[in-house]
Amino acid sequence: MIEPIPFVGMLRLPTQRQIEVAEFIVKFYNESGRSPTTREVAKHLGCSQNNAWRLMKTIAKKGGA
Repeated sequence: MIEPIPFVGMLRLPTQRQIEVAEFIVKFYNESGRSPTTREVAKHLGCSQNNAWRLMKTIAKKGGA
């Protein structure tokens, strides 16, 4: 019998929106040589600066961009 891996339930994969933010940040940095502001991320996503900040904070916690 195969034993279940205990930590699998705790694994949280990034959402599509988080992937979109990370890709935008990397592309922006590669093109301009600097990180985008929260305002620039929000404008790209079409959301509020607060939502953009939350997405960026979540990505940073997960070890992304």
